[in-house]
Amino acid sequence: MRIGVLGGTFDPIHNGHLRLAIEAKEQLSLDKILFVPAYIPPHKLNYNDKKNSKIRLQLIKKTLVPFSKLDVIDYEIKKKGISYTIDTVMYLKQKFGKNQKYFFLLGSDWTGKLNTWKDIDLLKKEITFVMVKRDSAKETDNSFLTIDFPIMEISSSLIRAKLKKNQNIRGLVPDKIVTVVQKIYSLT
Repeated sequence: MRIGVLGGTFDPIHNGHLRLAIEAKEQLSLDKILFVPAYIPPHKLNYNDKKNSKIRLQLIKKTLVPFSKLDVIDYEIKKKGISYTIDTVMYLKQKFGKNQKYFFLLGSDWTGKLNTWKDIDLLKKEITFVMVKRDSAKETDNSFLTIDFPIMEISSSLIRAKLKKNQNIRGLVPDKIVTVVQKIYSLT
């Protein structure tokens, strides 16, 4: 089986995340994509889980219901603490099997920072990194598998900023969670 892995805080999940998962599944002929919400990302140690991690997890679950090949893994949320990719990958290999082929989706902005990741040399042996090449990307690092991805001006921080200004977020997050996201994120 070919399994894609998409990690992040998903604070909140948005349509860019969904589009990326669908594109990766199609372009790489993946059997499934696993969303892995982080509890505390190692490169954002000041991340204070503004929204309860269980709420983020429920929003992801609700979003993925109509997508049979997209699923969420709650390993990092349940584990708590700092979420290191190597630990998650070892968990996935234990859960789904070591003989599966794992593809870790990575924004092109991270490719130069991988040397800062915990146990990166081991991680490179355990998974295939897939660089998500945006339309505006000028260079491609040939050491990565790549997929093309259209520029989408959507980010979780943009959504949170819009909500602080009481602006509309329709079209940015899946319709089925718009009202919930507006309620939850407007309280901060």
